[in-house]
Amino acid sequence: MSVLREVLSTPSRVKGVAKYFLEVKRKVKQETLECLLSPDALVNKNRNMIRNTINECKKMGLIQTSDQDELIFNSGLGIDNENELPQALVKLFTSEDNKENHDLINLITWYLTLEIQSAPTGKTQEEIWSKMQDILKEQGEIGSRLLGVLTDNGSDDISKLNNARFGQFEDWSLYLGFACNHVVLMPDPTDYIRAILKQIFQKDIRLSISEFVKRLSHICPVFETGSFREEIESPLNIREPKNLSSTTAFALFRLQNEGFIHLPNPLSDTDVWIFPFEDSGSRFTHIEKKEHR
Repeated sequence: MSVLREVLSTPSRVKGVAKYFLEVKRKVKQETLECLLSPDALVNKNRNMIRNTINECKKMGLIQTSDQDELIFNSGLGIDNENELPQALVKLFTSEDNKENHDLINLITWYLTLEIQSAPTGKTQEEIWSKMQDILKEQGEIGSRLLGVLTDNGSDDISKLNNARFGQFEDWSLYLGFACNHVVLMPDPTDYIRAILKQIFQKDIRLSISEFVKRLSHICPVFETGSFREEIESPLNIREPKNLSSTTAFALFRLQNEGFIHLPNPLSDTDVWIFPFEDSGSRFTHIEKKEHR
């Protein structure tokens, strides 16, 4: 079971579990934690919700069980506060050693391959979900596999269960930083890339676009040239080499407007990358990190 399928395990509840360990910093019995995370009057009513969320946290590797059968936070994640939690969860979700949440990551990866201006929209969640189904049905084996993740059988029925799973996809995409609400849900990885800019640039001030993409996909393989991205893109044949997707390009333009990075005019005639956006393509070779005020 993954957070996509375990609909009680929402980002806010997983965050609540993590926040306890980040603040208290000690081991705890699961039964004690279940009581601590819910008022006494609601424990019996919410016991399954709490227990399921804690169990998902264990399965994803966020918390571990000690030799004394107590729960402890995964110190190997190296985070000190809840603001770093989304990036830590992405690391856990994309791990090759734990495929528990690869279904969610595959969906997010696919979502980021969509043209940002033609992503499914609608006035209601059901309408967006229905359009998303239509797009997936047109994309062969990859689409069928991903549709099966959302529906269990790829049926045409838009059941409450399916809507709940789409709600999980929406909530987790937003929380992890791979989507935003610009009136409607849109594939937009700006928040995630912004959060890891220091990790990408390290001590460098300027990187070639090729090196930037290489480091980005190494940290998070849902991006161009990453393992999850290659698995989705290759059968669909939807992106030319040295072309960013419109979603990644959009994110980098946003970060430039926010003052985090600068995209200078091409500094050479080689290693040019195309940023497709607004029915045109901008050409860049390098990306520079700026000191954001």
